[in-house]
Amino acid sequence: VVADVFSQGFFGGTESFTIVSEMPLKVDITTPTHLTRGDRMLLPVTVNSKENGKLDVKLLSSKSSLQLGFEDDRFKSNEFQGSKRLYVPMIVRENEGVQSTSSSSNITVSARSVHHQDAIRREVRLLYPGFPVTLSHGGLLARPDQGELRGTRGKAYEPFTFTLPSDIDLKSLQVDVTAYPTPVGSLTEAISSLIREPCGCFEQTSATTYPLIMALMYLKSHRDGSERVEKMIASAEEKLRKGDKKLISYESAGGGFEWFGDSPAHESLTAYGLAQFRDLEVALPGLVDTAMMARTEKWLLERRDGNGGFKRNPKSLDSFGSASPETTNTYITWALFSGDEKNLARELETLEDAATKSEDAYIVALASLALYKLRGSDTRARTFARKLAQHQEKDGSVLRVAETITRSGGDSKTLEATALAALAWMRDDDLFADHTRRAMEWIVTRCEGGKFGSTQSTVLALRAIVEYDQLRSDDEDDVGGRIRLKLDGRTVDTLRFAAKNSKDDDDDDTKDGVLRFDTTKVVRDLVDRSGDPSSSSHLLELELVEGKRSGIPFSMILRFNAVTPRTDERCDIKLSTSWISSTEEESIVVANVIEGDVMEMNVRIENVAKDEETGKAKSVPMVIARVGIPAGLEPRVAKLRELKESGVVSFYELRHGELTFYWRGMAPSSAISFDFDLVANVPGRYQGGSSSAYLYYTSEFKRWSAGLEVEIVENN
Repeated sequence: VVADVFSQGFFGGTESFTIVSEMPLKVDITTPTHLTRGDRMLLPVTVNSKENGKLDVKLLSSKSSLQLGFEDDRFKSNEFQGSKRLYVPMIVRENEGVQSTSSSSNITVSARSVHHQDAIRREVRLLYPGFPVTLSHGGLLARPDQGELRGTRGKAYEPFTFTLPSDIDLKSLQVDVTAYPTPVGSLTEAISSLIREPCGCFEQTSATTYPLIMALMYLKSHRDGSERVEKMIASAEEKLRKGDKKLISYESAGGGFEWFGDSPAHESLTAYGLAQFRDLEVALPGLVDTAMMARTEKWLLERRDGNGGFKRNPKSLDSFGSASPETTNTYITWALFSGDEKNLARELETLEDAATKSEDAYIVALASLALYKLRGSDTRARTFARKLAQHQEKDGSVLRVAETITRSGGDSKTLEATALAALAWMRDDDLFADHTRRAMEWIVTRCEGGKFGSTQSTVLALRAIVEYDQLRSDDEDDVGGRIRLKLDGRTVDTLRFAAKNSKDDDDDDTKDGVLRFDTTKVVRDLVDRSGDPSSSSHLLELELVEGKRSGIPFSMILRFNAVTPRTDERCDIKLSTSWISSTEEESIVVANVIEGDVMEMNVRIENVAKDEETGKAKSVPMVIARVGIPAGLEPRVAKLRELKESGVVSFYELRHGELTFYWRGMAPSSAISFDFDLVANVPGRYQGGSSSAYLYYTSEFKRWSAGLEVEIVENN
């Protein structure tokens, strides 16, 4: 506090003094955000007190398969005299007899003196070591008496036959079985799945927002006045308001949108964003900033090259900037076109010409959709739709695709093309109903825990699912029913779903449109029989026992950790991580560091992609590396910021015990190596999670690297 004295206009002097307000008793702890089974932590506890008293440490673990416990019970309670700092030894162990899908522990430390008391509580996530593995299965469910639905592997519905590997960590096993009686279920499950993935860029953020837009449109079109539907609508609107704010934060200073909000913007990504903002305005009128929309459309139209195409940022190496001119021009025209030909007449001519000459199903599908929107079922639109039908495989997929706008690969590439083809065929349903049905039956079999490949393919697949449901809504009896879940022929759960327009919540087990089966018995049975060689193969199946509705999508997924990695050699990116010693040039296996000191980790990625025809090295689109961080360490944000500003990485994101790095793309045969700093905050010995690298739009192909270990010694 500073006090100045004035008298009759004259300065008489100044005096300053300090007032300190502090609690007579204060307790504090430093905890990591996560711990891994087997980790040994020395929990730092600090007590500041003017009096003597007693300190109590309590642990409250969730009822889960992992729990945090004391290594020495003597540290549960401590006497203290005045201020004190101590370390409480703890360890993460298995909780015998308990199997659950998630684990966490609450650490509560309380202190009590003669006249005062204080307490603090922190939650810590508990994780499994090893390499994550996923086994998935999906399809369409129908009554046995309604005949077979055709699809992948000959049928759209097949039971899930699987074998648990010998190196499985059984305690980490999770089983999720879900069914989606309405498209809202598919949309909400996709959102839940995508939220678990890295979400640091515009397209990833939009991938969680776009399904919400479609869900809101669907809910409003099926509004029945029930409390359940109204709550879902209100929830979707609230989330979309938040999503809109995050999306517009990626606008470039010079106009348009870019992956991470940098400049210059990217034409294709901007066109995709503009199409989404238009749909958002339809779903929730008045939300989208009309000035931003006009500004974005103006910027994109100014990027036309005068020859029926669009200019492209020459620095583009990322997924949305490096496809061929034909693919890029077709995609932008399709995304930008709103039904008014006057601004895009030349570009529509180019689109039509490209589709006429091309046998690429992706280009043909985009052109067909644009022309159906422009002229309805005219000759050219139908011609392109027929060309697409010639490219359809027996299983319903559409394979003849050179590239997509995202330069995706694997399932994601096929999903994008097949979804676009299905959307085009739906515009002329009388002619192409059978092609649409086969495509949709194939699409739903590719569902993995709500996702359909990459973010772009997931959004397109969901659009097709919603439109197909609306197209077929009058073709079936809208009644409820029951679905039974079986493991190896034994029923483990039965759930009910109501008719689409039912207001009776008592006859409906769905939540946000999803039927989520209780798989506790499934997991327990699989674990109990794991040592029996006669039951190594298992059958998980769903049975529609009541109800006339056909074609209900479902998804089955097993998640667990294994001792050995499931590296896929088809992945175009190699990854390695290592500790960097401050005294030796060579890397070390287990880092030893004193509490408060800084440790360096090295990350190296390499582009090993080669052209399938020529064998020559080639560039790749967006690359992601997810690096496991051992507990007890905290990345230095200043160093990460420096890596981004210097262009070593395009973006970074820290969450759930891992640090995710992004690159917009990599040149042929290129490699990137860099170090970043980690501060040792919590003493103990910790095992980091495994690290992985992959192409963002071909995420099913990954390479893995074992997690690193660190031992942090207390600083006494």
